[in-house]
Amino acid sequence: MGKRITDVEGVAQYLKKPSKWSIYDLVKHPTHPLPYKKMGGRYAFDLDAVDKWFDSLPGRDSTTLGEF
Repeated sequence: MGKRITDVEGVAQYLKKPSKWSIYDLVKHPTHPLPYKKMGGRYAFDLDAVDKWFDSLPGRDSTTLGEF
């Protein structure tokens, strides 16, 4: 199985965020930044790394993403 790579809009949809601007905020978070790579000047997100990032966030586990 290959890597699951997406762009800002795709990761916003994946994390159920209202806009790509909330993703830019998460990338710049001071203690738990959302992992990304720059590819040709654009942000690229590996969804497996995003899942690991989400699992590492402080707080209780839940069956839904909720707000963070």
